[in-house]
Amino acid sequence: LWKADADQGRYPRSDAPSRQGPQAAFGLSRWASPPGAAVSVRTASQIWRGCPTVPISTLKKRAEFLRVRSGRRWSTPSFALEARSRASEAEATGARVGFTVSKKVGNAVVRNRVRRRLKALVRALQPDALRADYDYVLIARPAAADRSYQELQSDLEVAIARVHQPRPPPRRNRAPA
Repeated sequence: LWKADADQGRYPRSDAPSRQGPQAAFGLSRWASPPGAAVSVRTASQIWRGCPTVPISTLKKRAEFLRVRSGRRWSTPSFALEARSRASEAEATGARVGFTVSKKVGNAVVRNRVRRRLKALVRALQPDALRADYDYVLIARPAAADRSYQELQSDLEVAIARVHQPRPPPRRNRAPA
């Protein structure tokens, strides 16, 4: 009989010994490496879509986001892309991307979904699409929650191309003669 003052751990069973040691992998043998082979870490998107992804460095501090605000900007229906060069900084080792999804986009579930989709878009870019000496910030808009992945992808490609175009010369207003 089980006693209230006794050990509060497992119910004592004499017929089955405790299972110790690692449990066998279940359902993962399809991608398992052969014994002795080098183990490569693959993300779910690489496994399911078969396409390579590029790791991205992200902006973390508020000061980094604010510095990018003074750079180039291009808006699309689903997000705004801001970009600024880090040529003056010594640590320009690769492109860094920041993601901003405000409460205007939706509740926490929707915001997290939009952030994950934006990160997936950036990871799926060609390795040379983002310039190594630039910082980028993607600011989501409410339409990003409803747009298809292909529409978001085309918006991002257009925005990246536009922020890297040289600025046109300023127009001068001529006085009427």
